[in-house]
Amino acid sequence: MNVLELKTHSHQETMRDPKPHYRILETVSFYVDLLAEVNQARDRIWFQTMAFENGHFSGLFVHSLISAAQREIDVRFVRDSYSDYVTNNSFNHLPNLSRTESQFKHFIQQQTGLLIEELEKANIRTHKTNAPANIYRHTPLP
Repeated sequence: MNVLELKTHSHQETMRDPKPHYRILETVSFYVDLLAEVNQARDRIWFQTMAFENGHFSGLFVHSLISAAQREIDVRFVRDSYSDYVTNNSFNHLPNLSRTESQFKHFIQQQTGLLIEELEKANIRTHKTNAPANIYRHTPLP
C-alpha cells in the first residue's frame, strides 16, 4: 500500500485538528492521485521515495515530472539507496533461484537507471540518500 499525504487544509485547520490527514490507497489510485497532483503543480514538486524501480507507473510519473520541469516548475527527485539493493521485492545481492529471475532483475535495474538518466537530462535535480560506505556497498543488507 502507498500513502499519499494531502496537504490541502489550512494552517488554522491544522491548529484545531492536530491529527494527520491521509488516505491509504492501493497502487493504481495512488499513482492516479500522484499524477494529478504533479499536473496541477504551479511552483515546485519535491519528491522523495524509499523504493523506486522501473514499471508502467514509474515511467508515467517520470514523464510527468519532466513535463512539469518543462513548464519551469522546480522539480527535485530524491530516492533512497534501498532501491539499489532490492528489485521486485527481493534483495539483489542474494543468489537467484533461476537464470531468468537474474536476467529480469538486471533488466529492471537497467531500466530504472534509464529513468533516472531521463530526469537528469531534463535538468531535474536528483539525489540518492543513505549510500553505504566502503565494504557495506557489497553486502546484501547494508
